[in-house]
Amino acid sequence: MDDDTYLHALLDRYGLTPQFSAVWSKGVSPQAAAHALGAGTHVGVAEGVMSAWSHLEEPHTLLFAGPFTADWSLVLRLNGVIAVTESAVALSGTGGREAVAVGWHIGGGERLSYARDGVLAEDWQFMMDGVPDRFGDLAGGLPFLGRDIEANPDAEPEEMDDWAGIGQSYTSALIVAGRIVGRELGPGWLDAPQACYLIPGTWYRG
Repeated sequence: MDDDTYLHALLDRYGLTPQFSAVWSKGVSPQAAAHALGAGTHVGVAEGVMSAWSHLEEPHTLLFAGPFTADWSLVLRLNGVIAVTESAVALSGTGGREAVAVGWHIGGGERLSYARDGVLAEDWQFMMDGVPDRFGDLAGGLPFLGRDIEANPDAEPEEMDDWAGIGQSYTSALIVAGRIVGRELGPGWLDAPQACYLIPGTWYRG
């Protein structure tokens, strides 16, 4: 496994790479965060992501939610797609609350969003947008395809071999999220007992 794709490889082990949505929120309980994202029913506690699938009832969307740090909660969508930017704004609320969200789906839609006090502060389509100062030092030195495209708009195909790929770009986005919340996503959280919630009906929002 290449070092700069390690978080993408981690998600792949859990079957989460084709479609992925995660929203971290500061000052919001996992239950409140799940309900703010549309959850209607608590369906139990799963001993890790791999066990959570037993709680899925089609055509509903399954959320896996729990405390992530002392201050931050994480809600992971296991099927369907969360509207990343809207979710970050909704969960950031007021009173110094913050939220950061990362997501993508089979058709693309890669996004990294950060909001504070209900206001969107950063919103980055990191596979297309190469603005160099996105997320400032938090994204400094990390490989993103969008930056390679921006820096080399007229590149020939053979010049693209060294550009950041999907695994690198997705890993970089998750690293930025980890830097914001103070902890990277890893097996310690994915394998731990977390609550499961269902969003009624089919909920596909990119």
